[in-house]
Amino acid sequence: MASGAAEPKRRSFETLRVMPVQEHVLHVELNRPEKRNAMNIAFWREMVECFQDISQDPSCHAVVISGVGPIFTAGIDLVDMGNDFLTVDGEDTARKAWQLQQKIRAYQESFTVLEKCPKPVIAAVHGACIGGGGENYDDPHKTPASPVVHIRGLIDGVVEADLVEALQEFGPIR
Repeated sequence: MASGAAEPKRRSFETLRVMPVQEHVLHVELNRPEKRNAMNIAFWREMVECFQDISQDPSCHAVVISGVGPIFTAGIDLVDMGNDFLTVDGEDTARKAWQLQQKIRAYQESFTVLEKCPKPVIAAVHGACIGGGGENYDDPHKTPASPVVHIRGLIDGVVEADLVEALQEFGPIR
């Protein structure tokens, strides 16, 4: 780093790779290419931890998020996550529904933490972005295979519910 300041110690993650790419810019990569960056239980926890750390890091002024390998993400890792949703604690339907709602809210925090991040977050999407990204495209210029860059935090009035929904709002890079 040009400023000579010591780089803050960063956690290591199982599903994410975090590295500085230039002064004040961090690159967060979804790092499960052997599983097409499918989102497993560890991913959901690590995204929250990672972006909470980044939010508190004064040396970071912007973040780029991308995926390692041929696609951005294959969505939820159903093999890893399926059992978590199928085995919901509770004695009756209402308690099971409440427990499931709590699980969904906890997982949603993995995307909400991006929205809460006080630093601009740039999502560089390449290849497939499956999950909520599989919805129909209403613009003929948008295609699922188009690389997309979404900038959160640089445009006033843009607040997204989650990463994949937000990515659909922007066209391909030209």
